[in-house]
Amino acid sequence: MSSSTLSRPPAPAETTDAGVETGDLCTLPQRLERRDCFRRVKRIGAGAELRIRGLRDETGARRPLSEQCRRALADGAELLAGEGGSLSDVVRVVYVVRDPDSFAACYPLLRAAFEDSRPAVALRMVTAFDRPDIEIEVELIARLPG
Repeated sequence: MSSSTLSRPPAPAETTDAGVETGDLCTLPQRLERRDCFRRVKRIGAGAELRIRGLRDETGARRPLSEQCRRALADGAELLAGEGGSLSDVVRVVYVVRDPDSFAACYPLLRAAFEDSRPAVALRMVTAFDRPDIEIEVELIARLPG
């Protein structure tokens, strides 16, 4: 099965200081273009896969896990809307966290975001991300219309 990015062919991958490979970010809404929260946005057949990370704000302040989760979901919803979809089209979500005990603070956000779709969910724990201010990574897999 072939896969391609949403809007343009992928650029050559670059490697960050932490050794993380980053490729083309596709065409993002202007508000999101300068943020490095996106690892991958690609279309596979009739679906789209998005990997989104919660980020610190522009001042460099560290955000709590629940705020990073809220921002990641909002950015994911915006990307899906740009492709004619919504969070209701999400069929699977993978949450990757450093501290699973603090993940409970995200439950109200998740109930509100996915009340219509009830996607399959996986929770993974990692010891660290490539940046110390990252608390959560959210991977959304959606079946988009068309």
